[in-house]
Amino acid sequence: MILGAWVLLGMMITLSYSCNLTSLLAVRRIPHPVQTLRDLLDNPSLTVIMSPNSIITATIARSQEGDLHDLHGLQETGRVKFMPPSFLPKALQTLVVRGDHVIISTTLRMANLISQTFSETGECDFYISRQTFISNTHSIITQKSSPLTPAISNWVTRVLEAGIFNHWTASSLRNYTNCRQSSSKITILSAISMKSILGIIGMLGLGLIAAIAVFCLELFVTRFNCATFDERPLHT
Repeated sequence: MILGAWVLLGMMITLSYSCNLTSLLAVRRIPHPVQTLRDLLDNPSLTVIMSPNSIITATIARSQEGDLHDLHGLQETGRVKFMPPSFLPKALQTLVVRGDHVIISTTLRMANLISQTFSETGECDFYISRQTFISNTHSIITQKSSPLTPAISNWVTRVLEAGIFNHWTASSLRNYTNCRQSSSKITILSAISMKSILGIIGMLGLGLIAAIAVFCLELFVTRFNCATFDERPLHT
């Protein structure tokens, strides 16, 4: 009975361990540490890159409280670098790729930079954070009191509601959707080396040693109890 229970338990542990091992070796998690503005502010090792004299820098400079105000205060600690838009692609490949710099810009511009990088390298090495903290409005300017304004407004509303503008944006950018929401999990198809599974083998060995020790202890306790029971005197 005890041996059968141990065999059943061993099969359950083996199957569970095999599934976890396969998942661990086949799927790798890619960290996305900066998802909000607060994540950026709380990490002192990160430096912010922004374009000067833009709507983003103007909005941040006018902020009196909150995360945007704290972001403006990073200039006093030297954690802000200003670069013109033409320098952002190079900064993405040289500074951001190291993991100690981030770029704050419009979503459209960042999507364009990431799509260009994917077209050149075929890899999604960068991601866009989930939080958006500044609303940027695009408008069509007409003459004041122009009779065309209601018609243009109606046409623009229809284009936005139908999703045509988003379709035009996606079509104008190469590989726009490939890295738009890059996953934090990727499947690894490379060969497994002994170095990568050395720790797992060690844990498996320790688990087997512990199991054998417990099994031997159970056998010893069982034999001891049987011997004690046999030595008891019989009362009539």
